Amino acid sequence: MKVLSYGEILWDVYPEKVLIGGAIFNCAAHLSRLGAKSYLMSSIGDDSLGVQTYAYLEKYGIKTDYITKSSKRSGQCKVSFDENQVPAYDILADTALDDIRADIDKEQSFDAICFGSLAQRGEKNLNKLKGLLDSVAFSEKFCDINIRKPFYSDDVIGFCLENATVMKISREEMPVIKRAVKADESLDHIEFSKYLSNRFKNLKVIIITLAKGFIISTIKQIFDCKEKKEHFKAALKVKTVSSVGAGDSFSAAFLYNYLKNEPIDKCLEEAVKLSAFVVTRVETVPEY
Repeated sequence: MKVLSYGEILWDVYPEKVLIGGAIFNCAAHLSRLGAKSYLMSSIGDDSLGVQTYAYLEKYGIKTDYITKSSKRSGQCKVSFDENQVPAYDILADTALDDIRADIDKEQSFDAICFGSLAQRGEKNLNKLKGLLDSVAFSEKFCDINIRKPFYSDDVIGFCLENATVMKISREEMPVIKRAVKADESLDHIEFSKYLSNRFKNLKVIIITLAKGFIISTIKQIFDCKEKKEHFKAALKVKTVSSVGAGDSFSAAFLYNYLKNEPIDKCLEEAVKLSAFVVTRVETVPEY
């Protein structure tokens, strides 16, 4: 199994620590841990964080054929907390994550590509992704849209929906996407899944995270566009240590099993199991 992940490597900079992450990096790492040949197309800053990034790529077994070095600083998200310990996130502009420059031979093919919206915040990266999707063969195209204010537009949302075969969104993102595609804002998650399925014929599967507060009460809804059928699975009840990266592990496990042609219910079950394990650990990509 050969999967290409396109997008950000993003360091989360807390007041007391710095941790590597980014939805696309995390997904690539989990795909590698699961057993896929996991390639990442991204850019690394010419700084100390860039040096550390290479060490993590090696640690997780992510293939670096399409990693380039940028003269810009490494992608960073500054995390701060108010007096109530509510976090705020500031994703720095004009960093290495905006400077993806690798090329892939048109003769190459992959079982899937995994991408999101954040790395499309600049025209350069968006054009790179468009060219990639036009010239390289991907059997499946998995998009975890992962909307981050203010780094999205109606055009980017539309591009994701027009190109993905498997789409993952959250309940919180639904109103934004409804407005972008001019859908009736009163549609519930099932009606909205049917709307997207009817409008975007490329979609095969729609995953919606129906969060109700903490991760242990999260429900995943899968809409099989071909069968016009819904599948539901509640998260396992575990002691949550950190929910950071749990959604990325879910994406990787679902895609990995989907590419193995497992039934949708099996894909959902394995994805829920892995994300439940990840939230019991501090690391976003713990040892399995």
